[in-house]
Amino acid sequence: MIKFDEINYSNFGRCLHITNGSIELVVTLDFGPRVICASFVGKDNFMWEDTAREYSNDVNGKKFYNYGGHRLWISPETFPDTYYPDNDPVSYEVKGDTVTFTQPQQTTGFALKIDITMSADENRVDLRHYVTNNTGVERKVAPWAITMLANGGHEIIPVNDNDTGYLANRYVVLWPYAKMNDPRINWGDKYMVLDQTNEQAAEMTSPFKIGISQIHPWAVYLKNNQIFMKRYTFYPDAEYPDGNCSFETYSCKSFIEMETVGTYRTMANGETAVHDETWCFFDNVDFKA
Repeated sequence: MIKFDEINYSNFGRCLHITNGSIELVVTLDFGPRVICASFVGKDNFMWEDTAREYSNDVNGKKFYNYGGHRLWISPETFPDTYYPDNDPVSYEVKGDTVTFTQPQQTTGFALKIDITMSADENRVDLRHYVTNNTGVERKVAPWAITMLANGGHEIIPVNDNDTGYLANRYVVLWPYAKMNDPRINWGDKYMVLDQTNEQAAEMTSPFKIGISQIHPWAVYLKNNQIFMKRYTFYPDAEYPDGNCSFETYSCKSFIEMETVGTYRTMANGETAVHDETWCFFDNVDFKA
């Protein structure tokens, strides 16, 4: 049985607590929405929480805050549209085991909402992200689901292994500030691993970001013998933003982001794009780096 309760959480104000007795989520209601907490009941939060409001941007006289946790954005990243200050209260509706969180209509003309469905008997959460174009004109965009995770773990990303003969099968995109020899990244043959635990990683002040054209639509974050796993819907023949990247990851001194991206297409006015993720949680994992 799934339980839903309004609570006050940390310094994030009014939130909705969702639990099946094994795992729990906390979703902000005074702003966002953000899934600000995702954890096994009574154990450490996988999500990073910006309680100090350290990461922010000035946007047309208002302030955008990352806040931490999981959020829905619009790709490709542009300023100021992507950094819409989502600081107003969020409405929500519970239907069965699904909660719909609806952000107030943006002045950009886009409308965002997220459905969250927690399994009653598995450590699994399904998320459906909606981006509706109410700008009055056609816009080419993609839904962008970003999860900010607390430092101190390993992110594991599978590498494409499809046989394409004489053609390339692995495409990696790097942002201008990303260095190929960054000590946090291990370019493995089967997996890429971002290590947020070693001393060199702790001393890095510059961020690191890569995107990949990924045929295996999943990645995991392992910390303290627990795993947070993201699966997402991927369409092999579709176009994706940022050099056709369906998965991106960003690392800095405070957190690591697992970012999945929906299809990049031209949306008519009034049209809605949908992007799905599934989160799975595993405890007591025997892992050695």
